[in-house]
Amino acid sequence: EKKVGKNILLENIPNEMEFKNIFKSRSSNSTTKKTSSSQNPSSSRYSKRAKIIGDRCEEIVLKYLEKKLSGKIKSQLRWVADEKEKPGWDIEYKDEKNNLICVEVKGTGGDNFYNFELTERERLAALKHKENYKVYLVSKCFEKKPCIEILPDFNKFVESKEVLLQPIRYRVTKDQK
Repeated sequence: EKKVGKNILLENIPNEMEFKNIFKSRSSNSTTKKTSSSQNPSSSRYSKRAKIIGDRCEEIVLKYLEKKLSGKIKSQLRWVADEKEKPGWDIEYKDEKNNLICVEVKGTGGDNFYNFELTERERLAALKHKENYKVYLVSKCFEKKPCIEILPDFNKFVESKEVLLQPIRYRVTKDQK
C-alpha cells in the first residue's frame, strides 16, 4: 500500500483513464445562478471538497505520468504541491533534454469544465515556462474511469484566443506608509 497523499491511497486510483475533450464552451443562453461571496459573507471561494478533489486529481495525473514516463525521467517526477511548495504548478519532472516540465492540475467530480481558475502565480509560471507548462484537466475524478484532457502549451491557447483569460480578483492591502 503506497500512501502518497494524506488521505488517498494510490491503489484507489483507477488504472484506466479516458482521454477526451472535457473543456467546453458554455452556451450564451445558459442560465447558471451563482451566489457571490459579497452576497453571502460566509461563503468561501472554493467548495469544502475542493482540497479533496484537487488532491485526488493530482494523484490521478501522478499515476498517469508514472505509467507514461520512462526510467530516468520517471525517477525525477515530483509532486511539489504535496510537499507544500507553490511554484505555480503541482507536479514537475525533467524531460530527456533536462528541461523542467511543469504540470498544473485542475479537477472536477463532474463531467466537464466550462472554466477554471488560474492563480497569478500559475499564470506567471505559464508565461515563464512556455511550452514546458502543461495544464491537465481531470473530470469524473471519483468514478472508475476518470477523464483527462491535456492542454500541452497553455500559452498557445491564450495567444490563439482559443481561451480567454479574465482577471476576476485582486488582493487589496493597505499601504504601510
